[in-house]
Amino acid sequence: MLPVAKDVYPGIAPERFGRIHKGKLVFITGGGRRVAPLDAAKDEIELIGGEVDFAVVDVTDMKSVEVGVAAAVKRFGKIDSAIANAGKDNAIGTKLGESDVDNCVKLFGPEPPHGASAYNIAKHATNRLAEWIDIDVKSFAVDLDAVCTNLSAWIYARLTSGSEHSLGGRYVDVTSNLEEHAKLKTKIVKQDALKHRLALPV
Repeated sequence: MLPVAKDVYPGIAPERFGRIHKGKLVFITGGGRRVAPLDAAKDEIELIGGEVDFAVVDVTDMKSVEVGVAAAVKRFGKIDSAIANAGKDNAIGTKLGESDVDNCVKLFGPEPPHGASAYNIAKHATNRLAEWIDIDVKSFAVDLDAVCTNLSAWIYARLTSGSEHSLGGRYVDVTSNLEEHAKLKTKIVKQDALKHRLALPV
């Protein structure tokens, strides 16, 4: 059982990241339906000297994403890291065979109720996608686990700080205690753990 955290801990304390991320832009999608936690994260980032801006982007529409990226680049100059955390939910209780095909391929957002087959398929695909992207660009498969607090903001800050290369291409729950994960680094790498795999009998 991997160690978990329920609140900000020393390893992701905001004061750690002001200098590390100085001059860097992290482009984050998602969280638009949860305004209070966004405002709380914004306040903490600004307290350590960072800047935060919001924009409305539909991640299921490529043109909308391109407009959002262009706006970020125009204001801040470049994008150093991106966190893809937004998406589209299917109708509650809808079975896969009854779902709209177009919706099925867009399910990359907050987790709907148990039994949403299309979401689970898409989540598996994005985890594998992160693994392949990591070959060229550092990538993490992060699961929000229904948590929406400033905990997730500082987990992202640590993942994009350059200190967690051993977790690249791997599954990371937002409640993960990365300090404790570091103690398991050798075992995680040796066993190629925290990745989706087909299990065969041995």
